[in-house]
Amino acid sequence: MRMWMVDPRILCNKHLLGEHVELHMFKGHLEAGRKIEGYIESNCVEPFSIIERHNALVQEMQRRGYVHKSELNAVSLSSYTKQSNVKINKESSLNNLLSRCEGCRNNALNLNLQRS
Repeated sequence: MRMWMVDPRILCNKHLLGEHVELHMFKGHLEAGRKIEGYIESNCVEPFSIIERHNALVQEMQRRGYVHKSELNAVSLSSYTKQSNVKINKESSLNNLLSRCEGCRNNALNLNLQRS
């Protein structure tokens, strides 16, 4: 499970939908009282960004024509107050993603061309 925390437009459909479902999985872990420190330590989750990130992914999903029916409401993060400043290294995450996925690489290239 991971949050890429890159511009959602970069994500191929597989990574967009995958990250979306993984946010729901993170919430389930938190609600069940499971620890997510390993994900935090390996640069895979920003606990206090789960809802905001979910909303950004949903917006991109809808832009692509997907119908979204799985709302993600407040997440209990009371045990994670110490990690409130945890942020994913976005540059590292982007490099990792682009090294793995041709679809995401193509989307990133297309976005850069549009900005020129």
